[in-house]
Amino acid sequence: SPGTYQPSTAQSSCLDADVGYFVAGPGSGYAQIGSLHNGDAAYLRACEGKWCFVQNGALNGREARFEGWIYTAWCEFYP
Repeated sequence: SPGTYQPSTAQSSCLDADVGYFVAGPGSGYAQIGSLHNGDAAYLRACEGKWCFVQNGALNGREARFEGWIYTAWCEFYP
């Protein structure tokens, strides 16, 4: 749909710039299911508005498997 960014698989990643969390859906009304901290990284899969679905990455410097939605203001994006 217009305004929805769909990156290719593993095309972009988020290196978390601020302490944040990821949730079960694209919005703050969904349940918190995990946390991201400075230096953590997540692979973007799809975005809706200011929320992006992430899947897998690195937590505390170690490869990790996870998925959820993050608010884009918490991230620095890298191609």
